Amino acid sequence: MGFLILLKDGHCFRDDVLQVCKVSRLNPHVVFEGGQFDTLVAMVAAGAGVTLLPEMSRRHYRHAGVRLLDFLAPQPTRTIGVVRAKDKFQTEAARAFLGVLKGTCAT
Repeated sequence: MGFLILLKDGHCFRDDVLQVCKVSRLNPHVVFEGGQFDTLVAMVAAGAGVTLLPEMSRRHYRHAGVRLLDFLAPQPTRTIGVVRAKDKFQTEAARAFLGVLKGTCAT
């Protein structure tokens, strides 16, 4: 891997990218760190290097002047969770959101 553009230290996605590199036995040269994905994509479009993006952002950046590639199998994955107060009142929006998560995520 050549020149890598990452989110700044403290972003969990940065840690995920570095873990993917470690598992793949890659030792990338980090050339730039930005605070948001828009900045990273702009740097890639300017030819400064490459970056990794979450799959959910694919639609947003498909016309940003960059080439989006998929990982070959096995593709890296992330695990997310929900934390909430067990016995506290939930709004209708919160219940709907949790319902969507339960319907689309593994438990």
